[in-house]
Amino acid sequence: MSKIQVTTRSGRSIDVDTSEKACMAFGFRPGERFVMPTQGKAKGTVVGVAPLPVGAENLPEGTKVLCVQMDHTPECVYFNPTPNNLEKIND
Repeated sequence: MSKIQVTTRSGRSIDVDTSEKACMAFGFRPGERFVMPTQGKAKGTVVGVAPLPVGAENLPEGTKVLCVQMDHTPECVYFNPTPNNLEKIND
């Protein structure tokens, strides 16, 4: 397993699995670019997969979710439990 440590938007440091196997469970590859139409066509990059920390996204703690980095906030990682709202792009 390949992993990196990142900072969430709440300021927590978490370990993210950046392996292709982990990301492909969500239909993406690490480093793949996407656009999020529900957020005004905001663009970002898939970072990897991580267990959800306490109190995030109204899902049980530990649920594995896709971690993404948005172009407009590159200093932190966001959790995306519903990657079906992401469209792959080649830019």
